Amino acid sequence: MTPGAAGLHQPSRPWNHLSPLILILALARLWVMPLWSSFWVDEMGTVFVVQRGADHPSFAVAPQVPQSIYYLLPRAANALFGVSEFGWRLASLLAMAAALLLIAWLAVRLVDPGAAWFAAFACLALRGFDYQAADARPYGLGTLVACACLWFLVRWLDRARWPDALAFVVLGALLWRVQLIFWPFYLVLVSYAASRLAHRDSSVSWKAASAVFALLGLSLVPTLLQAAALYRQAGAHVVVALPTLRDLVLSLKLGLVAVCVAGAWVAHAVAGRSAFATRKPPPRSSSRETVVLIASWWLCQPVCLFAFSRVTGNSVFVARYLWLSLPGAALAATWAENSFPLATGNPPPPYWASEACCSMASGRSYGPGTTTPTGAAPRARCGNWSSIPIHRSSAPARSSRPGRPYGALTIPYQASSTRTCPSIRYPAKSCCSRSKILPRPKPMRVTSQPSGSCCTAVRAR
Repeated sequence: MTPGAAGLHQPSRPWNHLSPLILILALARLWVMPLWSSFWVDEMGTVFVVQRGADHPSFAVAPQVPQSIYYLLPRAANALFGVSEFGWRLASLLAMAAALLLIAWLAVRLVDPGAAWFAAFACLALRGFDYQAADARPYGLGTLVACACLWFLVRWLDRARWPDALAFVVLGALLWRVQLIFWPFYLVLVSYAASRLAHRDSSVSWKAASAVFALLGLSLVPTLLQAAALYRQAGAHVVVALPTLRDLVLSLKLGLVAVCVAGAWVAHAVAGRSAFATRKPPPRSSSRETVVLIASWWLCQPVCLFAFSRVTGNSVFVARYLWLSLPGAALAATWAENSFPLATGNPPPPYWASEACCSMASGRSYGPGTTTPTGAAPRARCGNWSSIPIHRSSAPARSSRPGRPYGALTIPYQASSTRTCPSIRYPAKSCCSRSKILPRPKPMRVTSQPSGSCCTAVRAR
Protein backbone atom coordinates (compact mmCIF):
# COMPACT_ATOMS: atom_id res chain seq x y z
CA MET A 1 0.00 0.00 0.00
CA THR A 2 1.33 3.41 -0.89
CA PRO A 3 1.74 6.06 1.80
CA GLY A 4 -1.07 8.06 0.31
CA ALA A 5 -3.37 5.08 0.40
CA ALA A 6 -2.37 4.36 3.98
CA GLY A 7 -3.12 7.90 4.99
CA LEU A 8 -6.49 8.04 3.28
CA HIS A 9 -7.73 4.51 3.90
CA GLN A 10 -10.78 4.25 6.11
CA PRO A 11 -13.39 1.59 6.83
CA SER A 12 -16.50 1.65 4.65
CA ARG A 13 -18.95 3.72 6.70
CA PRO A 14 -21.32 6.44 5.48
CA TRP A 15 -19.56 9.36 7.18
CA ASN A 16 -16.18 8.26 5.84
CA HIS A 17 -17.31 9.24 2.35
CA LEU A 18 -17.89 12.86 3.33
CA SER A 19 -14.27 13.97 2.99
CA PRO A 20 -13.89 12.71 -0.60
CA LEU A 21 -17.29 14.13 -1.47
CA ILE A 22 -16.47 17.54 0.00
CA LEU A 23 -13.08 17.48 -1.73
CA ILE A 24 -14.72 16.76 -5.08
CA LEU A 25 -17.26 19.56 -4.58
CA ALA A 26 -14.51 21.98 -3.54
CA LEU A 27 -12.40 21.11 -6.57
CA ALA A 28 -15.37 21.50 -8.86
CA ARG A 29 -16.15 24.94 -7.48
CA LEU A 30 -12.62 26.28 -7.04
CA TRP A 31 -10.80 24.63 -9.93
CA VAL A 32 -13.20 23.43 -12.61
CA MET A 33 -15.77 26.22 -12.82
CA PRO A 34 -13.21 28.99 -13.61
CA LEU A 35 -11.82 27.01 -16.57
CA TRP A 36 -14.27 28.63 -18.98
CA SER A 37 -13.62 32.22 -17.90
CA SER A 38 -11.84 34.59 -20.29
CA PHE A 39 -8.06 34.73 -20.54
CA TRP A 40 -6.39 37.44 -18.51
CA VAL A 41 -3.42 39.52 -19.68
CA ASP A 42 -0.62 37.04 -18.92
CA GLU A 43 -2.60 34.17 -20.42
CA MET A 44 -2.92 36.18 -23.63
CA GLY A 45 0.88 36.26 -23.51
CA THR A 46 0.79 32.46 -23.53
CA VAL A 47 -1.43 32.55 -26.61
CA PHE A 48 0.98 34.99 -28.25
CA VAL A 49 3.98 32.73 -27.57
CA VAL A 50 2.25 29.69 -29.03
CA GLN A 51 0.88 31.42 -32.13
CA ARG A 52 3.82 33.74 -32.93
CA GLY A 53 6.74 31.59 -31.80
CA ALA A 54 9.88 32.40 -29.83
CA ASP A 55 11.51 34.22 -32.75
CA HIS A 56 9.05 37.08 -32.77
CA PRO A 57 10.77 40.47 -32.35
CA SER A 58 8.58 41.28 -29.35
CA PHE A 59 10.58 38.81 -27.24
CA ALA A 60 13.85 40.66 -27.76
CA VAL A 61 13.31 42.45 -24.43
CA ALA A 62 12.23 39.27 -22.61
CA PRO A 63 13.92 36.30 -24.30
CA GLN A 64 13.41 34.07 -21.26
CA VAL A 65 9.62 33.99 -21.63
CA PRO A 66 9.24 31.63 -24.59
CA GLN A 67 12.15 29.45 -23.42
CA SER A 68 10.11 27.88 -20.60
CA ILE A 69 9.39 24.19 -21.12
CA TYR A 70 5.82 24.90 -20.04
CA TYR A 71 4.91 26.10 -23.54
CA LEU A 72 5.09 22.55 -24.83
CA LEU A 73 1.78 21.95 -23.05
CA PRO A 74 -0.27 24.82 -24.55
CA ARG A 75 1.13 23.96 -27.98
CA ALA A 76 -0.25 20.44 -27.55
CA ALA A 77 -3.54 21.88 -26.28
CA ASN A 78 -3.70 24.20 -29.27
CA ALA A 79 -3.29 21.23 -31.61
CA LEU A 80 -6.09 19.35 -29.85
CA PHE A 81 -8.61 22.05 -28.90
CA GLY A 82 -7.58 25.16 -30.79
CA VAL A 83 -7.62 28.43 -28.85
CA SER A 84 -9.85 27.35 -25.98
CA GLU A 85 -9.78 28.56 -22.38
CA PHE A 86 -10.77 25.12 -21.11
CA GLY A 87 -8.30 23.23 -23.29
CA TRP A 88 -5.35 25.48 -22.54
CA ARG A 89 -5.99 25.44 -18.78
CA LEU A 90 -6.59 21.71 -18.58
CA ALA A 91 -2.86 20.96 -18.25
CA SER A 92 -2.61 23.25 -15.22
CA LEU A 93 -5.66 21.58 -13.67
CA LEU A 94 -4.18 18.11 -14.04
CA ALA A 95 -0.80 19.31 -12.78
CA MET A 96 -2.32 20.81 -9.64
CA ALA A 97 -4.39 17.68 -9.00
CA ALA A 98 -1.21 15.59 -9.11
CA ALA A 99 0.56 18.14 -6.91
CA LEU A 100 -2.26 17.96 -4.35
CA LEU A 101 -1.89 14.19 -4.20
CA LEU A 102 1.87 14.49 -3.71
CA ILE A 103 1.37 17.03 -0.92
CA ALA A 104 -1.01 14.62 0.82
CA TRP A 105 1.58 11.84 0.51
CA LEU A 106 4.27 14.12 1.92
CA ALA A 107 1.99 14.97 4.84
CA VAL A 108 1.57 11.26 5.52
CA ARG A 109 5.34 10.71 5.43
CA LEU A 110 6.46 13.82 7.27
CA VAL A 111 3.68 14.70 9.71
CA ASP A 112 1.32 11.84 10.48
CA PRO A 113 -0.50 8.97 8.74
CA GLY A 114 -3.79 10.77 9.36
CA ALA A 115 -2.69 14.18 8.10
CA ALA A 116 -3.39 13.73 4.38
CA TRP A 117 -6.93 15.12 4.40
CA PHE A 118 -5.95 18.04 6.59
CA ALA A 119 -3.06 19.01 4.30
CA ALA A 120 -5.28 18.74 1.22
CA PHE A 121 -7.97 21.02 2.65
CA ALA A 122 -5.33 23.42 3.97
CA CYS A 123 -4.02 23.78 0.40
CA LEU A 124 -7.51 24.47 -0.89
CA ALA A 125 -7.88 27.22 1.71
CA LEU A 126 -5.12 29.18 -0.06
CA ARG A 127 -6.39 31.32 -2.92
CA GLY A 128 -3.08 31.37 -4.75
CA PHE A 129 -2.95 27.58 -4.75
CA ASP A 130 -6.43 27.31 -6.27
CA TYR A 131 -5.73 30.00 -8.85
CA GLN A 132 -2.92 27.98 -10.43
CA ALA A 133 -5.36 25.21 -11.41
CA ALA A 134 -7.25 27.52 -13.80
CA ASP A 135 -4.33 29.53 -15.13
CA ALA A 136 -2.64 28.90 -18.49
CA ARG A 137 0.73 29.92 -17.08
CA PRO A 138 3.80 27.94 -15.92
CA TYR A 139 3.10 28.11 -12.17
CA GLY A 140 0.90 25.02 -11.88
CA LEU A 141 3.49 22.93 -13.69
CA GLY A 142 6.20 24.42 -11.47
CA THR A 143 4.29 23.44 -8.33
CA LEU A 144 3.92 19.88 -9.61
CA VAL A 145 7.61 19.57 -10.54
CA ALA A 146 8.69 20.99 -7.16
CA CYS A 147 6.43 18.60 -5.21
CA ALA A 148 7.54 15.61 -7.28
CA CYS A 149 11.19 16.58 -6.92
CA LEU A 150 10.85 16.78 -3.16
CA TRP A 151 8.87 13.56 -3.03
CA PHE A 152 11.60 11.62 -4.85
CA LEU A 153 14.27 13.21 -2.66
CA VAL A 154 12.49 11.96 0.45
CA ARG A 155 12.06 8.50 -1.08
CA TRP A 156 15.70 8.36 -2.08
CA LEU A 157 16.94 9.34 1.38
CA ASP A 158 14.54 6.81 2.93
CA ARG A 159 15.30 3.84 0.69
CA ALA A 160 18.66 4.69 -0.95
CA ARG A 161 17.47 3.46 -4.35
CA TRP A 162 19.15 4.88 -7.44
CA PRO A 163 15.96 5.13 -9.56
CA ASP A 164 14.61 7.59 -6.99
CA ALA A 165 17.85 9.56 -7.14
CA LEU A 166 17.70 9.67 -10.94
CA ALA A 167 14.08 10.89 -10.88
CA PHE A 168 15.08 13.54 -8.34
CA VAL A 169 17.89 14.81 -10.59
CA VAL A 170 15.68 14.91 -13.69
CA LEU A 171 12.88 16.79 -11.93
CA GLY A 172 15.36 19.12 -10.25
CA ALA A 173 16.86 19.94 -13.64
CA LEU A 174 13.41 20.67 -15.08
CA LEU A 175 12.22 22.97 -12.29
CA TRP A 176 14.43 25.95 -13.16
CA ARG A 177 13.56 25.50 -16.82
CA VAL A 178 9.88 25.96 -16.00
CA GLN A 179 10.41 29.41 -14.46
CA LEU A 180 13.70 31.17 -13.68
CA ILE A 181 12.29 32.72 -10.52
CA PHE A 182 12.08 29.30 -8.83
CA TRP A 183 15.79 29.29 -7.89
CA PRO A 184 15.22 29.59 -4.07
CA PHE A 185 13.60 26.15 -4.03
CA TYR A 186 16.98 24.50 -4.49
CA LEU A 187 17.89 25.71 -1.00
CA VAL A 188 15.00 23.57 0.29
CA LEU A 189 16.46 20.47 -1.36
CA VAL A 190 19.98 21.10 -0.10
CA SER A 191 18.95 21.97 3.47
CA TYR A 192 16.75 18.90 3.86
CA ALA A 193 19.32 16.48 2.44
CA ALA A 194 22.09 18.01 4.57
CA SER A 195 19.94 17.74 7.69
CA ARG A 196 19.15 14.08 7.05
CA LEU A 197 22.77 13.20 6.37
CA ALA A 198 24.18 15.24 9.24
CA HIS A 199 21.95 13.45 11.76
CA ARG A 200 22.52 10.06 10.12
CA ASP A 201 18.84 9.63 9.39
CA SER A 202 19.48 8.08 5.99
CA SER A 203 21.34 5.12 4.60
CA VAL A 204 22.61 7.32 1.76
CA SER A 205 26.27 8.19 2.23
CA TRP A 206 27.75 11.67 1.95
CA LYS A 207 29.72 10.49 -1.09
CA ALA A 208 26.61 9.31 -2.94
CA ALA A 209 24.66 12.44 -2.00
CA SER A 210 27.51 14.66 -3.18
CA ALA A 211 27.61 12.85 -6.51
CA VAL A 212 23.86 13.21 -7.03
CA PHE A 213 23.79 16.91 -6.16
CA ALA A 214 26.88 17.53 -8.30
CA LEU A 215 25.06 15.93 -11.23
CA LEU A 216 22.06 18.15 -10.53
CA GLY A 217 24.31 21.21 -10.41
CA LEU A 218 25.91 20.36 -13.75
CA SER A 219 22.50 20.01 -15.35
CA LEU A 220 21.62 23.52 -14.18
CA VAL A 221 24.71 25.26 -15.59
CA PRO A 222 23.09 26.27 -18.94
CA THR A 223 20.10 27.74 -17.10
CA LEU A 224 22.42 29.53 -14.69
CA LEU A 225 24.23 31.20 -17.59
CA GLN A 226 20.90 32.27 -19.04
CA ALA A 227 19.80 33.73 -15.70
CA ALA A 228 23.12 35.55 -15.29
CA ALA A 229 22.72 37.16 -18.72
CA LEU A 230 19.18 38.21 -17.86
CA TYR A 231 20.30 39.76 -14.57
CA ARG A 232 22.18 42.46 -16.44
CA GLN A 233 18.86 43.87 -17.62
CA ALA A 234 16.84 42.99 -14.54
CA GLY A 235 15.68 46.57 -14.06
CA ALA A 236 13.70 46.39 -17.30
CA HIS A 237 11.51 43.60 -15.92
CA VAL A 238 10.46 45.18 -12.61
CA VAL A 239 6.66 45.41 -12.37
CA VAL A 240 6.12 46.00 -8.63
CA ALA A 241 7.49 48.32 -5.96
CA LEU A 242 10.07 47.21 -3.44
CA PRO A 243 8.45 45.01 -0.79
CA THR A 244 8.07 46.11 2.80
CA LEU A 245 8.33 44.01 5.92
CA ARG A 246 4.54 43.99 6.06
CA ASP A 247 4.43 42.46 2.57
CA LEU A 248 6.79 39.71 3.71
CA VAL A 249 4.70 38.90 6.77
CA LEU A 250 1.49 38.76 4.73
CA SER A 251 3.11 36.43 2.20
CA LEU A 252 3.81 33.82 4.91
CA LYS A 253 0.10 33.02 5.38
CA LEU A 254 0.40 33.10 9.14
CA GLY A 255 -3.36 33.36 9.41
CA LEU A 256 -3.76 29.82 8.09
CA VAL A 257 -1.38 28.44 10.71
CA ALA A 258 -3.05 30.42 13.50
CA VAL A 259 -6.55 29.31 12.49
CA CYS A 260 -5.52 25.64 12.32
CA VAL A 261 -3.90 25.72 15.75
CA ALA A 262 -6.84 27.61 17.26
CA GLY A 263 -9.25 25.15 15.68
CA ALA A 264 -7.35 22.24 17.17
CA TRP A 265 -7.57 23.80 20.63
CA VAL A 266 -11.31 24.27 20.17
CA ALA A 267 -11.60 20.62 19.17
CA HIS A 268 -9.77 19.62 22.36
CA ALA A 269 -11.99 21.80 24.51
CA VAL A 270 -15.21 20.52 22.95
CA ALA A 271 -14.29 16.85 22.97
CA GLY A 272 -12.66 16.77 26.38
CA ARG A 273 -9.32 15.36 27.43
CA SER A 274 -10.55 11.80 27.90
CA ALA A 275 -11.16 11.35 24.19
CA PHE A 276 -7.43 11.63 23.57
CA ALA A 277 -6.07 9.70 26.51
CA THR A 278 -5.19 6.68 24.39
CA ARG A 279 -4.19 8.40 21.17
CA LYS A 280 -0.94 7.31 19.55
CA PRO A 281 1.75 10.01 19.45
CA PRO A 282 2.90 11.15 16.01
CA PRO A 283 6.06 9.28 15.02
CA ARG A 284 7.59 11.96 12.81
CA SER A 285 6.07 15.36 13.54
CA SER A 286 8.70 16.31 16.12
CA SER A 287 11.71 15.16 14.07
CA ARG A 288 14.33 17.77 13.31
CA GLU A 289 14.43 16.87 9.62
CA THR A 290 10.68 17.32 9.22
CA VAL A 291 10.87 20.78 10.74
CA VAL A 292 13.76 21.69 8.44
CA LEU A 293 11.92 20.57 5.33
CA ILE A 294 8.59 22.21 6.12
CA ALA A 295 10.12 25.44 7.39
CA SER A 296 12.46 25.81 4.42
CA TRP A 297 9.69 25.06 1.91
CA TRP A 298 7.48 27.59 3.65
CA LEU A 299 10.04 30.38 4.09
CA CYS A 300 12.76 30.11 1.41
CA GLN A 301 10.84 31.47 -1.56
CA PRO A 302 9.36 34.60 0.10
CA VAL A 303 12.43 35.37 2.25
CA CYS A 304 14.93 34.94 -0.61
CA LEU A 305 12.90 37.02 -3.06
CA PHE A 306 12.37 39.68 -0.39
CA ALA A 307 16.10 39.82 0.34
CA PHE A 308 17.00 39.84 -3.37
CA SER A 309 14.58 42.70 -4.01
CA ARG A 310 15.85 44.81 -1.13
CA VAL A 311 19.54 44.21 -1.83
CA THR A 312 19.52 44.70 -5.60
CA GLY A 313 16.75 47.27 -5.81
CA ASN A 314 15.03 45.20 -8.53
CA SER A 315 11.80 43.98 -7.03
CA VAL A 316 10.76 40.42 -7.89
CA PHE A 317 8.40 40.15 -4.94
CA VAL A 318 5.35 39.34 -7.07
CA ALA A 319 2.50 37.30 -5.60
CA ARG A 320 2.55 34.65 -8.32
CA TYR A 321 6.29 34.16 -7.84
CA LEU A 322 5.59 33.16 -4.23
CA TRP A 323 3.03 30.48 -5.04
CA LEU A 324 5.72 27.80 -4.92
CA SER A 325 5.87 28.22 -1.13
CA LEU A 326 2.13 27.70 -0.56
CA PRO A 327 2.35 23.89 -0.11
CA GLY A 328 4.97 24.57 2.57
CA ALA A 329 2.54 26.92 4.33
CA ALA A 330 -0.16 24.22 4.22
CA LEU A 331 2.23 21.62 5.64
CA ALA A 332 3.33 24.09 8.31
CA ALA A 333 -0.28 24.51 9.36
CA THR A 334 -0.73 20.74 9.39
CA TRP A 335 2.43 20.21 11.44
CA ALA A 336 1.53 22.98 13.90
CA GLU A 337 -1.96 21.58 14.49
CA ASN A 338 -0.55 18.09 14.91
CA SER A 339 2.32 18.98 17.24
CA PHE A 340 1.14 21.34 19.96
CA PRO A 341 1.21 19.80 23.47
CA LEU A 342 -1.77 19.22 25.69
CA ALA A 343 -2.01 20.75 29.13
CA THR A 344 -2.35 17.26 30.59
CA GLY A 345 0.97 16.10 29.17
CA ASN A 346 -0.67 13.53 26.90
CA PRO A 347 0.58 13.21 23.33
CA PRO A 348 -1.26 15.34 20.79
CA PRO A 349 -4.19 13.71 18.98
CA PRO A 350 -2.97 13.63 15.40
CA TYR A 351 -5.83 11.76 13.77
CA TRP A 352 -8.97 13.06 15.41
CA ALA A 353 -7.87 16.69 15.73
CA SER A 354 -6.82 16.87 12.09
CA GLU A 355 -10.21 15.67 10.98
CA ALA A 356 -11.93 17.92 13.47
CA CYS A 357 -10.28 21.04 12.08
CA CYS A 358 -11.17 20.03 8.55
CA SER A 359 -14.71 19.46 9.80
CA MET A 360 -14.96 23.08 10.87
CA ALA A 361 -14.94 24.02 7.19
CA SER A 362 -16.88 21.04 5.90
CA GLY A 363 -19.62 20.65 8.50
CA ARG A 364 -18.31 17.21 9.44
CA SER A 365 -17.91 16.19 13.07
CA TYR A 366 -16.45 13.33 15.02
CA GLY A 367 -17.57 12.02 18.32
CA PRO A 368 -18.36 8.83 20.20
CA GLY A 369 -18.96 5.92 17.90
CA THR A 370 -17.00 7.26 14.92
CA THR A 371 -13.58 6.36 13.61
CA THR A 372 -10.31 8.14 13.01
CA PRO A 373 -8.80 8.39 9.51
CA THR A 374 -6.80 5.23 10.12
CA GLY A 375 -9.86 3.25 11.13
CA ALA A 376 -9.01 2.97 14.85
CA ALA A 377 -11.91 3.66 17.16
CA PRO A 378 -11.38 6.71 19.36
CA ARG A 379 -13.11 5.01 22.29
CA ALA A 380 -14.03 1.46 23.26
CA ARG A 381 -17.59 0.23 23.53
CA CYS A 382 -18.80 -3.19 24.63
CA GLY A 383 -21.91 -5.07 23.78
CA ASN A 384 -23.08 -6.58 27.11
CA TRP A 385 -20.32 -5.18 29.29
CA SER A 386 -22.11 -5.58 32.62
CA SER A 387 -21.82 -9.37 32.45
CA ILE A 388 -18.26 -9.67 31.17
CA PRO A 389 -15.76 -11.09 33.72
CA ILE A 390 -12.45 -9.28 33.91
CA HIS A 391 -9.55 -11.69 34.35
CA ARG A 392 -6.07 -11.04 35.49
CA SER A 393 -3.49 -11.48 32.79
CA SER A 394 -0.10 -12.92 33.56
CA ALA A 395 1.63 -10.15 31.58
CA PRO A 396 0.49 -6.85 30.20
CA ALA A 397 -1.00 -7.10 26.75
CA ARG A 398 1.69 -5.71 24.51
CA SER A 399 2.34 -5.64 20.80
CA SER A 400 5.44 -5.16 18.73
CA ARG A 401 3.40 -2.63 16.76
CA PRO A 402 1.17 -0.57 19.08
CA GLY A 403 -2.41 -0.11 18.08
CA ARG A 404 -2.63 -3.42 16.17
CA PRO A 405 -5.68 -5.64 16.72
CA TYR A 406 -5.54 -8.74 18.96
CA GLY A 407 -8.38 -10.77 17.53
CA ALA A 408 -11.51 -8.73 18.06
CA LEU A 409 -9.82 -6.23 20.39
CA THR A 410 -7.70 -3.28 19.36
CA ILE A 411 -5.38 -2.06 22.12
CA PRO A 412 -4.30 1.54 21.67
CA TYR A 413 -0.86 2.79 22.53
CA GLN A 414 -0.32 4.26 25.99
CA ALA A 415 3.01 5.71 27.04
CA SER A 416 2.56 5.01 30.76
CA SER A 417 3.13 1.68 32.46
CA THR A 418 0.52 -1.02 31.89
CA ARG A 419 -1.22 -2.93 34.69
CA THR A 420 -4.42 -4.92 34.74
CA CYS A 421 -7.08 -5.40 37.36
CA PRO A 422 -7.05 -8.50 39.60
CA SER A 423 -9.38 -11.35 38.83
CA ILE A 424 -12.81 -10.11 39.83
CA ARG A 425 -16.41 -10.40 38.72
CA TYR A 426 -18.61 -7.45 39.44
CA PRO A 427 -22.37 -7.94 39.32
CA ALA A 428 -22.86 -4.52 37.76
CA LYS A 429 -20.85 -1.82 36.01
CA SER A 430 -17.16 -2.66 36.03
CA CYS A 431 -14.25 -1.53 33.97
CA CYS A 432 -10.54 -1.87 33.72
CA SER A 433 -7.86 0.64 32.83
CA ARG A 434 -4.59 -0.33 31.25
CA SER A 435 -2.68 2.31 33.17
CA LYS A 436 -3.86 1.97 36.78
CA ILE A 437 -5.73 -0.41 39.10
CA LEU A 438 -9.11 1.10 39.85
CA PRO A 439 -10.70 0.72 43.30
CA ARG A 440 -13.72 -1.49 43.75
CA PRO A 441 -17.21 -0.28 43.10
CA LYS A 442 -16.99 3.47 42.72
CA PRO A 443 -19.29 5.41 40.45
CA MET A 444 -17.68 5.60 37.07
CA ARG A 445 -18.37 7.31 33.79
CA VAL A 446 -18.08 4.71 31.04
CA THR A 447 -17.60 5.71 27.44
CA SER A 448 -19.29 3.87 24.62
CA GLN A 449 -17.52 2.12 21.74
CA PRO A 450 -18.35 0.84 18.27
CA SER A 451 -17.26 -2.74 18.91
CA GLY A 452 -15.01 -4.85 21.07
CA SER A 453 -14.97 -7.19 24.02
CA CYS A 454 -13.74 -4.91 26.74
CA CYS A 455 -14.31 -1.33 27.80
CA THR A 456 -12.17 1.61 28.75
CA ALA A 457 -13.03 3.42 31.93
CA VAL A 458 -12.49 6.99 32.91
CA ARG A 459 -11.51 7.48 36.45
CA ALA A 460 -14.28 8.48 38.86
CA ARG A 461 -14.42 12.14 39.56
